[in-house]
Amino acid sequence: MTPSEIEANINEYRSARLLPDLHNFRKIFILGSGYMGRKTNRVLSDNGLEIAGFFETTDSQVGALIDGRVVLSIDEVIKHNWADALIVIAIYQPGYDARTAIDFFKGLGFDNVYTVVDLFQLFESGFLPDLFFDSSYNVADDPRLTNVYQSLCDDCSRELFIQTLAYRTTMQYEHCPRVTSREYFPSDLFPSHNLERCVYVDVGAYDGDTIMDFAYRHPDVRLCIGLEPDTTNFRKMLRRLSSLATESSGDILLHCAAAGDRRQIAPFSYEGGMGSHLDSTSSDYAQIFTLDELVIPHTTSDDIVCCKVDVEGNEIAVLNGASSILQQRRVSLAISVYHKPDCIFRVWEVLVSMLPRASFYLRQHGNWGMDLTMYCVFHV
Repeated sequence: MTPSEIEANINEYRSARLLPDLHNFRKIFILGSGYMGRKTNRVLSDNGLEIAGFFETTDSQVGALIDGRVVLSIDEVIKHNWADALIVIAIYQPGYDARTAIDFFKGLGFDNVYTVVDLFQLFESGFLPDLFFDSSYNVADDPRLTNVYQSLCDDCSRELFIQTLAYRTTMQYEHCPRVTSREYFPSDLFPSHNLERCVYVDVGAYDGDTIMDFAYRHPDVRLCIGLEPDTTNFRKMLRRLSSLATESSGDILLHCAAAGDRRQIAPFSYEGGMGSHLDSTSSDYAQIFTLDELVIPHTTSDDIVCCKVDVEGNEIAVLNGASSILQQRRVSLAISVYHKPDCIFRVWEVLVSMLPRASFYLRQHGNWGMDLTMYCVFHV
């Protein structure tokens, strides 16, 4: 596909869909009282808009006091039949499918159901930049666009690439790519028989969920290596994987540390969740190792290594600290490319230079455009 054809495909997603004037709504409700819900309330308040309240789909937060408002249950919002109300979906998490919520509320007669992403169009200064959204950078104009597109090896990847650019360009949730698979290293790219006795490396292992999933899908995995610098997450990982240590035939090596381009102690923001990250302004610190020093001693040139890297935008530093592994081992990579507006291009550029003969794919593992992953596949 030529650059003009790619641009034409992206333009097909563009529309004149404008949000209505929010001041015309009698009531505004925000679904989700977490970080993004509270941020949405602050942005609306700064623009002269007062919400009627937060509400939740689960009972655990109902009744809590958030920003001076008691969190309502979903039934309390539904029973009043506020058809002229505006509902803003702000459960901004990769595991939450906002499309299901939109269909649910519209089925009940609520005509005005939007997501927080749709509000980015109206209140850029309050929300942006946020992850891959940044109005000052148009991904569709990136000079590397055609080369990335042409390097992708299947229709699913190429279609996902176009959808991703359209979503980031239009800031309309209706164009958000759908999840292609929940599992990292999906079977359509990695048949199980090709991963027998492999080594799995998880950089940014969080609470061990993806290690657990990989080990259950590939019970003959020889070794799992996990890195997670956040101490709260690390303790959760130890508890989660304690049963795996007895059920799996393979070994498990866990490090309360981050990965980077060199060994060092670096400032780190401990969030106790998915958002923990390197932060030059933090007064807290974390240990950083290179993947070369942690993985090379435990593997041989005969090993197949599957390495997942999801480190809040620090993926290129991790790759730079893995040059020996990539040259001396049979490595397939799953690299997150959604944390910054241009990282899909920058990560691809580094991977092509380091592994010019590999095959490239894209898969969407989370909602809201999160967990977009580039696979760099070594062919056995």
